[in-house]
Amino acid sequence: MAPTLAQRHLPRPARDWAEIQERMLVPLYEAVYERFEVGRHSHVLGLGCGSGLALVMAAARGATVTGTDTDEARLELARQRLLPEPQWGARHWTARVLPGGPDGGPDGAAL
Repeated sequence: MAPTLAQRHLPRPARDWAEIQERMLVPLYEAVYERFEVGRHSHVLGLGCGSGLALVMAAARGATVTGTDTDEARLELARQRLLPEPQWGARHWTARVLPGGPDGGPDGAAL
């Protein structure tokens, strides 16, 4: 049975957190990326990447990004932002989004 549209939506808390809290972090990420000259020759690893805002901002500067998180709802939001459906014409980033934490990747190997 195919999931309904309602089943595919993210749980409200993850989206609410992203919409309310993230905008406060934008100036911080911009300052850090400017200071460290994050760009097309950079690789950014986001451990505990949450909903992926920092990774999206790094990818927009041309960086290759990888994010991991243990919160599946926030990780799904990061996937939607970084790995959009190609038919929507969204920009394609060089990105990977993986479940897990700093103690181990999806295959149990240390990151």
